[in-house]
Amino acid sequence: MENSSTGTDRRRFERHILMLEARVTIGGESFAAVIFDISAGSAKVRLKDAGNAAENATPKTAVLDIPEYGDYEGGIVWTDDDFIGIDFHENHKTMFKLITGQSAVTAA
Repeated sequence: MENSSTGTDRRRFERHILMLEARVTIGGESFAAVIFDISAGSAKVRLKDAGNAAENATPKTAVLDIPEYGDYEGGIVWTDDDFIGIDFHENHKTMFKLITGQSAVTAA
């Protein structure tokens, strides 16, 4: 995300664009979702048939359930129509590498 006043990118991690089916749980309710982009620290997700669940959630938390990769809890940091931004509570570099097909092994 670029800061318009300084022209700098405030994102902590590289983002990867994809369309991956998932589920999001907000306030005990689970919704079908599609991940539009993801990084080791956050994700942009489109919720299906969630109404205002993300806007009305207290606390503003969500669990992103990615089949074959697990559950990732985070805060809902923004909402825009059917889309939400989830900022993960932990750094998930390994998960990001697996989902995007990058090698989880780095040179020593």
